[in-house]
Amino acid sequence: MIVYINPTYFIPPIVTPHLGKIAYILACGLSFIFTLLLIWLAHRRKAAVGRIEMRTLLGIYAVTLPLNAITTGAFQQQGSTALFVLTALHAGFVAAFFWALLANALVATQVVEDGTWSSLVVRSLVFSCFRI
Repeated sequence: MIVYINPTYFIPPIVTPHLGKIAYILACGLSFIFTLLLIWLAHRRKAAVGRIEMRTLLGIYAVTLPLNAITTGAFQQQGSTALFVLTALHAGFVAAFFWALLANALVATQVVEDGTWSSLVVRSLVFSCFRI
């Protein structure tokens, strides 16, 4: 018995005027607006512990939301260079998000005290993920 794989099943690109995955795109848009609100509220926090790390974490998450909506929203043709580049950017920002989450955890639990040289080392390690 021979089993064939049918390669015609894929996410079709948008070629008609309707929007694909509109609920997912709206959820990403609302999450983006809510994340910007949280960044603004984190900036206004009275407690200074982890304020910059929290804004960094939320800022990276805010960048991943539009990339997520574009790469999974069936806007680009499968296998195109644009989709490949956007997916690579999205994966890079997701990896940076988890490093920022680790830095936030170290500062928020005060394993590393905020405002000291050790806190700056953790922060600079997180920001060096963007430079590579």
